[in-house]
Amino acid sequence: MNTTEELTLSYLNSAILEAEYENVKDYGLDLCMIKFDIKENDSKKFKSIVKFTYKYLNFTTIILENDHSFVAFARNSKIHSTVLVMKNLNLALKLKFNTTLKNIAVTNIDKSDNLISVVERLNTFYLKSKITRKDIYYGTKYLNFEEKNNNTISNIINKNPSISVFGLYKDTSIKIDGKIIDFSKDSTTIEVSKEYLSFLQKQPILYLEHTDIPDVISVNITNVNFDKSILETSKFNFIDRSPLHRRNLRIEPPVPIKASLIIDDLIVDGLINDISIASLLFTTQLQFIEDLENQNLTNKTFKIQFKIEELHGNDFDIEMQATIFKTMGNQLVLNTFANSQTQNIIKEYINMCYQHLLLQVQGKVV
Repeated sequence: MNTTEELTLSYLNSAILEAEYENVKDYGLDLCMIKFDIKENDSKKFKSIVKFTYKYLNFTTIILENDHSFVAFARNSKIHSTVLVMKNLNLALKLKFNTTLKNIAVTNIDKSDNLISVVERLNTFYLKSKITRKDIYYGTKYLNFEEKNNNTISNIINKNPSISVFGLYKDTSIKIDGKIIDFSKDSTTIEVSKEYLSFLQKQPILYLEHTDIPDVISVNITNVNFDKSILETSKFNFIDRSPLHRRNLRIEPPVPIKASLIIDDLIVDGLINDISIASLLFTTQLQFIEDLENQNLTNKTFKIQFKIEELHGNDFDIEMQATIFKTMGNQLVLNTFANSQTQNIIKEYINMCYQHLLLQVQGKVV
């Protein structure tokens, strides 16, 4: 790359960085920045890895830096979700290409950040990932994953006691707003709305998220005080991933949705048993899945068609592209690729089902 090309790339990258940053500040959105390397000498394989990564990150902007590293932007994504996405991306790359992204760094943009401070933090984490040989080095402005001491965490909680509490209901992660009213190295006391206490009391483990703490936290409930609307829990346990934190909110439809998977002249009928904005679980007869495998079609791109009924009084016919991520007996996990209009319809449907689940959790409907 000559000097003119380097200068052009520098201006282009600066413009994109400034636009992403200004969008966050103007509209109060969540944004995480990711930096990584791709170490691959084979040009065709390199292209395939970039293509796969670009799709997996939901077609987000990816820029090439002058040092040949890459920077990507995870819009409307908190750091907990972004870190899990990158870990899962590396697992997928290992399975498909027998390689992974290298020197991954992740941070989020804090309200008090300016563009220089967040870029400097991202570059620091990127260098630390190289030095420590960690697969991924991540953190917020206030805490990175190597600094989880009680004093630092206590200071963060004193500054901002808000916490998100997660439990599981009908295979769906239910998020409840809470407030930490007491924290020590051995226990935590959390105040939540009284209508959720019975639901939370039945959870074997609770999962917590704090905006300034980059890891998911698990705790056990030690006592429930219904009069004061508080939960007393065990000490914080920082975990790599939880069964409740997925890339996107998944919902089990109240009634399975009839669907058809189509490629060329082959039509496979089945049911959608759960759905998210970017994937779904498709159940069909085992013979159909064996036919797909025998015809070497599992790596192809399909069309999937189905109908979402009674959404705001309307029915919507849905058609989008899909690829098979995994087979499980007579079930297929599909990655789906919808246009913006279809995504909005699915989001509305998921939100409608989620609100109904919340009412069930609160005991307001059966």
